[in-house]
Amino acid sequence: GNPRSGLNMRRHPTGGVVLAPAFTYGMTERLETEISWDYTLESPDGEPSTRQLLTAFEFKERFWAPAGEDGPSAGVKGKFALPANVSGPHGSTDPEGYVKFIYARPSGAAELDYNLGYKYRGAWGAGGDDKLFAGVCLRYKTGPRWQWLGEVFAEMPERHGHGTTGVVAAGFKCKVRDGLKGDLLVGTGLGPGAPNLRVSCGLVWAL
Repeated sequence: GNPRSGLNMRRHPTGGVVLAPAFTYGMTERLETEISWDYTLESPDGEPSTRQLLTAFEFKERFWAPAGEDGPSAGVKGKFALPANVSGPHGSTDPEGYVKFIYARPSGAAELDYNLGYKYRGAWGAGGDDKLFAGVCLRYKTGPRWQWLGEVFAEMPERHGHGTTGVVAAGFKCKVRDGLKGDLLVGTGLGPGAPNLRVSCGLVWAL
């Protein structure tokens, strides 16, 4: 197995700050389990804090790589999560998950990643919060420690008459030392109801 623990902090879509520690264990090369805990440090508009424990199962499969590690590749990744011990106005006991197809094309120090997928919350196909999503991410390595990122991401709800929203963000990933990595992304929302500011930062330990 390959256990990892991580700590993420992000802005809530309506203005709060969420702390999300997680522990991930690689059961096989294709399947991981994760336990995470979302806790609202700062609630929007004075609302009560939200706490939610997630137990998730994640899989990934790289099914096409004709030129090996240095060439283009395609794969699929999915996640299914079951919430528990939920409290607060933004928590939910509904199951949630996603599946996405990924196409990556490296070119020297740069790499373009394309994502296309589907995610849901609630009963699958029975009035839940279903969305299609698509994104493009540019990665650029400057040495063995630093990787710079720029991404454009859009979500297209399938129901309830909501319009398409998106996010444009930029940031970096850094290898602090062996087994410890950090990352930071700062962006802004596009479309009605999208966050004006999106900030995500995290640390990951490989044990």
